[in-house]
Amino acid sequence: MGRRVPLCLGAALLAVVLLAPAGRAGTEAQELCVVVVQGLSLSDLEPLEDEAAVGVLVPGAGPRVSEASALAALERGQVRNSLRGGLPEGPALIRVETASELPACRPAIVLGLPEGGDQPNTRRYPIAVIGDGYGGLLTSRSTHLPGLVSIVDVAPTALRGERALASVDEPGAVAAIRALDRRIADNADVRPLAALLAGVLILCLALIAPRSALLGFGTALAANLVLGATGTSTPWVVLLTVGLAVGAGAPLLALAVRSETAVAVSLAAVIGGYLVALAADGATVALAPLGPEQNSRFFGLSNLLSAFLLVPALASPALLLRRRGWAPALAVAALSLVTVAGGRFGADGGTAVVLVLAYAVLAIELAEARRRLVLLVAA
Repeated sequence: MGRRVPLCLGAALLAVVLLAPAGRAGTEAQELCVVVVQGLSLSDLEPLEDEAAVGVLVPGAGPRVSEASALAALERGQVRNSLRGGLPEGPALIRVETASELPACRPAIVLGLPEGGDQPNTRRYPIAVIGDGYGGLLTSRSTHLPGLVSIVDVAPTALRGERALASVDEPGAVAAIRALDRRIADNADVRPLAALLAGVLILCLALIAPRSALLGFGTALAANLVLGATGTSTPWVVLLTVGLAVGAGAPLLALAVRSETAVAVSLAAVIGGYLVALAADGATVALAPLGPEQNSRFFGLSNLLSAFLLVPALASPALLLRRRGWAPALAVAALSLVTVAGGRFGADGGTAVVLVLAYAVLAIELAEARRRLVLLVAA
């Protein structure tokens, strides 16, 4: 009995020694300190331009965020959309400190976070990675937009993980992220107004000139692409451009393209333009007025853009099938599916499913198949 007690104590001590590091492994591997600076502003980052890479950080996913949800996402390196409720689960991967001013430790990640309870997720917060070879603008695999960072990027960076933030040289980096932040805010303000304006004008055209209404979807999409390519987000300019594109551009285009084939080609050209833009420079679409909201989806097509694209994506193959046969119709359908569902471009899975089903029903209808097959396809 006397020998068993020391043996048990020794085994217990050995277990503590072996298990203790495992319980702290997530934070012991941290190589950059992470400091949340209360009240941090973009102006506070200006003195750091020579020794840091800077950006603006999206603190959550979905329309709402809170201090608690942002901190939980920061520590765990994962986010939970506010529409689902609750906080991210799992163990904390990093230690997070709080300070009232920029810290002296180097290398470090300093950032601001929301303060208080539930609030709209419409504000972006300053972030800087100081030292460790960083400089210019922060780049993120999550957002694909230089200067824009997701909160899930911080933990991998502190741990020097595979998905750590990188940086690109940019003179006047703080001015660049200030302009980026303003552009995102302007787009958020004008997006519903621009969509409503385009919709009302298309509806009015549908009552008097159906072909112009159909082409109105194409001209609205083209105007959005031009605004994104030129970096235009001033609300009154956006509304004027969209209004002229639909209200005047669509009727003028209808006068120029009189045949159904020409209408189909015009609509297909718009879809092709989006595919080229997504492949060449995703920011053209991502930062366009009708692009993603930048609070959960950062690049690719937004739900709003996908909805606008559905009409050309269906009308163009239908017109081509009726006038030119199956080959060109299938080509445009394939083009549309790649644009909407291409993984490289930020695949919109929901719209892809809708599009595939719509194509199946459309093909049955245009092939004059038996009506009951429509129910089979739907199932």
